[in-house]
Amino acid sequence: MCDIDKEIFMKKKLLIGAILFIGSCTVTTFGASAYLLKGCNYNQVTGNYIKDGKEYAFGAMEDAMACAMYGMLPQIVTDRLGIFGDVESNMTATTIKLIDSNVRKSKERVANK
Repeated sequence: MCDIDKEIFMKKKLLIGAILFIGSCTVTTFGASAYLLKGCNYNQVTGNYIKDGKEYAFGAMEDAMACAMYGMLPQIVTDRLGIFGDVESNMTATTIKLIDSNVRKSKERVANK
């Protein structure tokens, strides 16, 4: 790996770590929120995004992040997240997937206590 690749790799790791830390703190601090009551705006079966009663084939990364912060991102959305786009989009998608996974694991640990 050249020095530039190593620098980019380290920046990616730092970004993912920071987002995971902030996500964990946010979930812990604001565990019960209005968003949880409303639920995730993705259809659990089709993965379509629903807003104002209209169904769309895809939501935005921000919509996926909002669901991931509560561990509610449907698997069908997780599977397709980041398949298109540039390096930055793929990094964002990976971060969203990690957050969703970590929150789900945290919820399972709490439920099993």
